[in-house]
Amino acid sequence: MVDAALAAGAKRFIHTSSIAAYGSIPEPFDETATQCGGRSWINYFRSKFQGEQEVRKGIESGLDAAILNPPHIVGRYDTRSWARMIVMVDNQKLPGVPPGGGSFTHGEAVGKAHLAAFESGRTGENYLLTGVDSNYVEFVKIIGELLGRKVPKRAAPGVLLKLIGRVNTAIAAFSGKEPDISPEGAALVCEHPYITSTKAKDELGFEAVDLRTMVEDSFNWLKQEGMLTAK
Repeated sequence: MVDAALAAGAKRFIHTSSIAAYGSIPEPFDETATQCGGRSWINYFRSKFQGEQEVRKGIESGLDAAILNPPHIVGRYDTRSWARMIVMVDNQKLPGVPPGGGSFTHGEAVGKAHLAAFESGRTGENYLLTGVDSNYVEFVKIIGELLGRKVPKRAAPGVLLKLIGRVNTAIAAFSGKEPDISPEGAALVCEHPYITSTKAKDELGFEAVDLRTMVEDSFNWLKQEGMLTAK
């Protein structure tokens, strides 16, 4: 994509990365933090870091690019990310609630930030799209209220999830089917990264949306599309 943009003489290039590019950082961090995703054992972290490195190579060759780093995105049109948790609660197939958490941000707000970055984002800059900090227990609680379903009130032990991830991966080696949760996936949902940023707010006009509003947005769209059984 970077090569194509350079060849076409693109005026701007907005790269959608993730906070995962920064890797596992135990304390609150912003755009000034050193990215350590490239050294992580988690492939997702490394891939996001490496993607940004390709964009920076393009910038060195004259590409006018800015990088956006959203955390957990929740909202309409999602069927593969956090919407899966809504569907699992609806089907009463949620095995447990992960012990981690993080920053949740509204999909619509992320979309607006991309448009704003095209107009006013600075070349070579990262913009963390800080949303609302929450844990997964609170996230699932809201889902349960919207669906009228009972949900776990406590998080499952992280050690148990990581063990399940190893067992599932071993089974997948014989079955050939993708495991529901892998060791990497288990590690991710046990983390709770804390991000802080005013840059996106000051330079892109980014505004955070409360957690319930973004979950309701996802829920209403799934219901409209006939993907939920609850009335």
